[in-house]
Amino acid sequence: MKKILMVLTSVSEIGDTGEKTGYNVAEAAHPWKVFKDSGHFVDFASIQGGQPPRDEVDSEDPIQVAFTEDETTRAGLYNTARVDVVDPDQYDAVYLVGGHGTMWDFPDSEGLQNLVASVYNAGGLVGAVCHGPAGLLNVELKNGLRLVEAGRWPPSPTTRRLPQGRTRSSRSSWPTDLRNKAPPTSPLTSSRRRSWFTTGW
Repeated sequence: MKKILMVLTSVSEIGDTGEKTGYNVAEAAHPWKVFKDSGHFVDFASIQGGQPPRDEVDSEDPIQVAFTEDETTRAGLYNTARVDVVDPDQYDAVYLVGGHGTMWDFPDSEGLQNLVASVYNAGGLVGAVCHGPAGLLNVELKNGLRLVEAGRWPPSPTTRRLPQGRTRSSRSSWPTDLRNKAPPTSPLTSSRRRSWFTTGW
């Protein structure tokens, strides 16, 4: 059994728009189910700790419903640890959950950067989904390289269709930032890389 830490945003509003946001429940629930079904232990952390804000739950998605009703998960989400006090040695992998709030608190969080770098430097896995890779932009490894320089990153578009009624956030350029920081050739372009992300774009 491996221990996997899922990291969530602590931002509850999209910039100064007044629109509510938080971590994307689907992007937390579906990986959570895969991890649990594979026999792994899942913990949760967030940038500021405490109970992280979340987007709406799709009641027609049984996986999201199961995620929000699971007693162990509910307890873990009620009072998450701050990323800057998490002991990275306790985890085999760290997974950055998406959600629009990550645009504001993931990229510049030194606690998150240190956590991700420590797990990776120790031979662990690093993953992210959709907006989650924003938290990988400024991660520096012990060899002096940034994580996005040491990994292979698939192209992501710089535009996307937002849910009806939702305005575009002012921080939508991270896919370009990610590509600009990752050189055409890198030392880890084989299938044995220890970093990955999936996309909902």
